[in-house]
Amino acid sequence: MSHLHRIAILLMLLCFPVVVHAAPAPVTVLLWNPWESDSTFQKPSSRLEAGGWNPMIPFNGAPGWYSLQATGFTNLSLTFENANGSKFFGLGGATPLPVLYDSLVGRSDTIWIWADQTGKPKASITAPHMKNILLFNPWKDSTPIQHPQIRFGTAILPMNPDPYNCGWYKFQYIDRVSPIAVTFKNATTGTVLGNAGFGNATVINLTTTLAASDTAWITTAAGTGAPTVVSSFPGQTGLCEVMLLAATIRDFDLSSPAFNHFCCANQAGMVEDTLGPDNSPTRTPGPELSADSTLTQWFHDDSTVNATTCRDIPLTLDQSTGNYLYDNQLYFPIDDFNKLPNGQPNPHNIQYPGNDGLQHNFNFCLESHAAFDYHHGQTFDFAGDDDVWVFINKKLAIDLGGVHGTAAASVNLDTLGLTEGVSYPFDLFYCERMTSGSDLRINTSMKLISLPFLDVVQSSLGVSTKFDLYTSLSTGQGCKKTVTRAPTKGRFLLSGPSATPTISLGPGHHFGGIVIDPSKTNATIDTTKMTGLAAGVYTFQVVGADGTSAGSRTVTFTIVNTISSISLLTSPTLAVQSGDLITDSVQVVVQVRDNDNNPRSTVKDSVKAVLRRGTDSVVVSLVETGVNTGIFRSVPIAISTVPGWTTTSISPSAGDTLLVLYRDALHADDSSFVKRRIKGLYPTLLQGS
Repeated sequence: MSHLHRIAILLMLLCFPVVVHAAPAPVTVLLWNPWESDSTFQKPSSRLEAGGWNPMIPFNGAPGWYSLQATGFTNLSLTFENANGSKFFGLGGATPLPVLYDSLVGRSDTIWIWADQTGKPKASITAPHMKNILLFNPWKDSTPIQHPQIRFGTAILPMNPDPYNCGWYKFQYIDRVSPIAVTFKNATTGTVLGNAGFGNATVINLTTTLAASDTAWITTAAGTGAPTVVSSFPGQTGLCEVMLLAATIRDFDLSSPAFNHFCCANQAGMVEDTLGPDNSPTRTPGPELSADSTLTQWFHDDSTVNATTCRDIPLTLDQSTGNYLYDNQLYFPIDDFNKLPNGQPNPHNIQYPGNDGLQHNFNFCLESHAAFDYHHGQTFDFAGDDDVWVFINKKLAIDLGGVHGTAAASVNLDTLGLTEGVSYPFDLFYCERMTSGSDLRINTSMKLISLPFLDVVQSSLGVSTKFDLYTSLSTGQGCKKTVTRAPTKGRFLLSGPSATPTISLGPGHHFGGIVIDPSKTNATIDTTKMTGLAAGVYTFQVVGADGTSAGSRTVTFTIVNTISSISLLTSPTLAVQSGDLITDSVQVVVQVRDNDNNPRSTVKDSVKAVLRRGTDSVVVSLVETGVNTGIFRSVPIAISTVPGWTTTSISPSAGDTLLVLYRDALHADDSSFVKRRIKGLYPTLLQGS
């Protein structure tokens, strides 16, 4: 090509530039599900342009919203249908006519779509303003659970368990005009709940509350059902129908040598049996097993190799068994993890086709930490791929390490040496390290509570132990749980032979060795000073003010039933007055009581009286009078047999004393319980010191 030709072509390009039409950037579409109240055909599907129907994915952290990633389209033309294709959401009502959303493309990478008051689609590049009606289930004590419904306008609609507030049921709405007036109904019995309580159909007017706040919280009076409406969380919690287990998830890609490296199938022994000091698994020293040389990175933030987010694992109550269950054969919790906290794109969200034919974000590891109260018969069952490690009480309970297909394991908590009613930590670690299937199944009778919850700090003060109580003042559960740590009041429980049933200790001193602070935020216990308790094993437990023992602390101690007191009876006395003379004999009588202030016999013990002047003494055994009376009596002792004693010479200045000794069969040494120095010749002589 000549130089002149090149110039001519350049001039043409300058005069007539080539127009290149780039495909629109990917868009995240979020749909407020029109069929959220339809429990049978709830989950929506979407169709982009003239393509096929694809199930939408529940949007993390926003119940009722479902997402799709729209890519490679010419026009953002969308139609939505319910799970069985019997209903459609668009311009056609009962027919699948699409809606064009091109006017919003390019203005944001996220588009929100919902139904307006007429049921037609409405869309925006910002989230619509949601209003929330929450009811604390008035029928919470029924078994099986009886769910509330709401009459909103003319429709009676289900209320869904609020996953972030146990015992509460939620209804949400968008774009409704005043007045906002509702009644509720028991879905099982048909009982109506209105403004005057049970059996009353008068509407509860929420207009004022919802004008000033986004949420109306409704509680009911016991017995009558009379409702109370407030604009802030009133504090009640109940049974969790959905228990959210918060999971910290780290997203990796194939540049990490541990991912997409198939090796070894199930590989036990990759981690040590005890959880590391930072609450993460410790790699077992030695040769590499299943590409585990980078195991530390799997459960620690490292911006050079991973990105971190939080996702909830929703465990749903199975009312037939009482267990909590999560079963997901397509477990891809971070498909929507597109942005980092700083707003930058997540470079690790590289998606591959899954078993369902859709694109998914594989290559991630998660960890979840919780607490539970142990009760006899509890179990934990797990199935999934790949690596799974479960630690209970910081000890390895399930070991399914390695890159492998679905593997299952179960643990019976009765085999772990746990104590009934005591709170223990639970730690779960899981990785998906291949770009094929991903599944996760949990079935457990444990009630797992995401940490932090109640924090009882135990410290040693010499022979005493101090407990300071703090709580994570929080709302919600799972990833949305908000936490503020502050001192909190607790309950202090003592159980054992003298505390059956368990007694709750208030502020003050108890049994010689327990001190509860007036604020109820701390307590100390010194088991060496305990008095007034019968023999046996005792448990002192520090729990939350509501009785929840997750995060609690416990001290167990044993009381040996020995003598707590030996008292001299007032008659007969050491010397008996007869006119102006003193008889020449003495009889010692004592009352022996045990730690529980009951008479103590001498089946295994011995009681002796010692009459002493200076270094000289006479030892006389005391014999119990009657059976289990605790009264011990010596034979008459001739004063003349006591060295240096006469009826006219007993004198405190001479060091004349009476000493009662007690020997317990459990102890080697004699213990002195009564010691009296002689002060006179009359009946008062035993009352001195």
